[in-house]
Amino acid sequence: MTRVAAAVYYVLSADYTDKGGLKGSTGITLQPKHKQAEHFTGSSGIRIVDEPGAEGGRRIGDISNNDWISFRPLNLSGIDTVSFRVSAPSSTGASIELRADSPTGALIASSPVPATGGWNTYVSLPAVGITDPGGTRNVHVVFKAPSANSFDVDSFTFNGRGAGQGGPP
Repeated sequence: MTRVAAAVYYVLSADYTDKGGLKGSTGITLQPKHKQAEHFTGSSGIRIVDEPGAEGGRRIGDISNNDWISFRPLNLSGIDTVSFRVSAPSSTGASIELRADSPTGALIASSPVPATGGWNTYVSLPAVGITDPGGTRNVHVVFKAPSANSFDVDSFTFNGRGAGQGGPP
């Protein structure tokens, strides 16, 4: 297994000047399809836990109901499913939701979190479908848990052609 310990993304930018001297610029940020949960851009209620068994040596823990992490910018065009890598000592009926723009925004995806056998036993959950909210958004990963510390999240992977896999022009 490859360990990914950095928050990696690509930024493309272009500056231009027309013949009349008018200047302009534009840019785009390209995110990878596999994201380490600890490389969020916003959060509420969670804690980053150092754990050698996690892909990047860290995971999201101390998860309680309605805690969340967020990532921006994300564009889910061409993304069909998402899978979460989690650890959970027991089955509590917990789940993970993806929501657009805020922790209470439109539901994009939802996945149940079963028991994995322990805090250091990681499982990649079966992929669940995504509803593309359109455009580039702030995506919130919202945790639903009937009790505190029900599970931990290591990473998640988006699947589909997306921006990362294009065919020939």
